[in-house]
Amino acid sequence: MRGRRFESTVAGVGAVATAVGYVAALWIVWAGLDEAGREGFGEVLNLLVPIGLALVALAGVVAGRFFRSFMVATRRMADEVDLIATVNPAHRIDPGGPTHLRKLGWSINRLAGRLWESLEDQEAAVEAGRKAVGHEKERLAALMSDLAQGVIVCNLDGQILLYNGEARNLLAGEDANYVGLGRSVFAFLDRNVVLNALHHLQLRAERGAKVRPQRFVATIPSGFVLRMTMVAVRDTAGSFTGFVLTLEDVTHERAARGRRDQLLRSLTHEARQSVAGIRAAIETILSYPEMSGGDIERFRSVIAEEAERLSARIDDVSAQHAATLESAWELDDMLGDDLLLALANRVESSTGFHVSTDVREDSLWVKVDGLALIDRLAAVAVHMAEQVGAGSMAIRMQEVGQFAALDVEWPEAGITESMVAACMKESSVGEKDLESLVALHGGEVWCETGSDGNPFLRVLLPKAVAVPALALRVLDEGRPEFYDFDLFEQRETASSLDDRHLRDLVFTVFDTETTGLDPSGGDEIISIGAVRILNGKLLRYEAFDQLVDPRRSIPAESYQIHRIDAEMLAGQPTIDVVLPRFARFVEDTILVGHNVAFDLKFLQLKEDSTGVTLSNPVLDTLLLAAVVYPESDVHSLEALARLVGVPVTGRHTSLGDALVTAELFLQLIPLLEARGLRTFAQVQRAEKETFYSRLEY
Repeated sequence: MRGRRFESTVAGVGAVATAVGYVAALWIVWAGLDEAGREGFGEVLNLLVPIGLALVALAGVVAGRFFRSFMVATRRMADEVDLIATVNPAHRIDPGGPTHLRKLGWSINRLAGRLWESLEDQEAAVEAGRKAVGHEKERLAALMSDLAQGVIVCNLDGQILLYNGEARNLLAGEDANYVGLGRSVFAFLDRNVVLNALHHLQLRAERGAKVRPQRFVATIPSGFVLRMTMVAVRDTAGSFTGFVLTLEDVTHERAARGRRDQLLRSLTHEARQSVAGIRAAIETILSYPEMSGGDIERFRSVIAEEAERLSARIDDVSAQHAATLESAWELDDMLGDDLLLALANRVESSTGFHVSTDVREDSLWVKVDGLALIDRLAAVAVHMAEQVGAGSMAIRMQEVGQFAALDVEWPEAGITESMVAACMKESSVGEKDLESLVALHGGEVWCETGSDGNPFLRVLLPKAVAVPALALRVLDEGRPEFYDFDLFEQRETASSLDDRHLRDLVFTVFDTETTGLDPSGGDEIISIGAVRILNGKLLRYEAFDQLVDPRRSIPAESYQIHRIDAEMLAGQPTIDVVLPRFARFVEDTILVGHNVAFDLKFLQLKEDSTGVTLSNPVLDTLLLAAVVYPESDVHSLEALARLVGVPVTGRHTSLGDALVTAELFLQLIPLLEARGLRTFAQVQRAEKETFYSRLEY
């Protein structure tokens, strides 16, 4: 549009200049004539005026064409050279305009070809180095994702630099999308609790004392009770730059402890009453030795009743305590083969005799407290060696109905079933004997004699679902970006948003799919997709992707575009549920979209019904492209993406379009910088000067 205005202006100037020259020429001729000549010239003038008008029109056309063929082509060529030199070296100029411009275009393309070959060689060398770094990155990501504990690393401002999946689940629960790089950990953890722990670490460091991990427990908004361990992160000079938090869910442990404390308080209260009654009865008997036999018997009955009540209460509390222990007791899945080998090693090292093993089902898994069970069975084996003189043992495991049967056999002559049963009971130590331990597993244990005459212990254990073998990890580039250590160096500053460079800001790039193009005429949002950009990096795995029930039908023409039908939207949340979630996802970021005024209009129309107002600053890639390419008439998302070398995939899904828009935005940043536009304020001002900024929906 801007180019057309320039073309019209140049054409007008050319026409005016021609008109002025023509009139001046006529005046000069007229001034040089005498009276008779001027009379004749007046008759000729009727012919010269149309000729003059034709010359003026011709001059305007020539001037406009000259501008288009030279000036516009030259400027467009300069833009394309910028494109090749900055973000898309594979781009080639389509030569046009005068002959010398076409030759220049061909020369630029040849030069670009050589540049591309050179870059390919460099890229191959860089790729080799990148693979090495990528492998380290993948190992870190694999280590983090496989940890059972949550791990989160923050800078001193509480900005999250690294997290793993368990930390995200613990901190945000179902709202896991709200945990992300660059976000504040204080949205989930009490600021005072965290800073207090950090303060203690700093005090110890200042005193020269050894800085030990700081441990504390806190309840977070998702309802979990977390035990946290904080370790300081320091630079080479010893200064604190951040902290590492490990998170452990102790919600059930705390609840079990609370129930035990309640039991203890209840027992103490009731025992005190019973003991007081017994004591009063005894003191009465001792104080009145002349008391009749009937009275003494009555007090003896009181003592017996209180003693029975106390005993019954202790039994009840013991049972409840055992249940509490059981509910808090977590069994592990263990391969049967591993359990037998561990038991064999333990018995051989304790007794010195040989243990043979036999697992009859390779894929048999059991759910056990492995260490406790091996302890108890090894104690029986030691007792058999010491008391009976057993010198060998055989263990095997097989599937028996819903259980796995672990058989421990003594195949030596002279050893009987009763000897094994006696050793099993006599080897019991501590709180749990083998029978009660197996009972806590939900199984059973007994002694019997096999068909070969050898006695054995049979232990029934609950089976576990087989754990599939882990496939070898494939190192690829698709692993989630769960860390960004650049934030260690990037503290929050007092500078305003306007003065900050685009590369230092956090963006949420989003897109919507709708039932139609008329937000004021009843069309509704049916899908919202968004992705974040932090430090110039696209965080593909910190995404928002949600279908929305529009509570209206889907027109056939819009279905042909996005392929979302009523069946897909059945059961999806409505906009009044989705919009608050989306508002939280985009919190403290700059919104970016392509032709974003269209999407914002839909969201603005829902402000009253949802109570959600998005006041985030906004940038529009449609306007940014118009800033970079003012003469171009092509500003569609797809065409621009191809122009700057962005692969176009997943079009007409909200998340797919958001990803394409995000990559286009990242490519536009260096092109804007090449035009001296670096800060947010500079870019926003440039946007407002474009023609498209005046579009309204």
